[in-house]
Amino acid sequence: MVSMPAKYIERIINQVSEKLEKVQVTDCDQNPDRLMLNISACHGEYDIRISEIMDAGGRKYAYYVLRKGKIIIGFDNTPDSLALYLKFGSEAKKHRNERIPHCHLENKTKTELTEEMTCQDFLSWLEHNAYNFSE
Repeated sequence: MVSMPAKYIERIINQVSEKLEKVQVTDCDQNPDRLMLNISACHGEYDIRISEIMDAGGRKYAYYVLRKGKIIIGFDNTPDSLALYLKFGSEAKKHRNERIPHCHLENKTKTELTEEMTCQDFLSWLEHNAYNFSE
């Protein structure tokens, strides 16, 4: 059972609405086993996608910055095969379902390990870095 009050959802929506433009909640679903929240927004010329999922396995997130449909950067903690290899090397297959914090760069052609992020961390990162992106 996932214990995630509606206040968590409300807090994320409020944080995003304070920092970004054209905020739309594209999906919000909560049941005893899972919480899912997807938000679409804009920051200047960039499209922003925010996803939070809470389930029995913990919190899964994805925070992406796109421009003209291309991924500029994306932070997530999904069990990504390259991120697993970067973290565990030849032992990666033993960890194939682990959630590994990482980021995708240059339309997902590069992957780097990162620290875990919250939505607030991402919004702060975005505020300080959004206009330094290269394509």
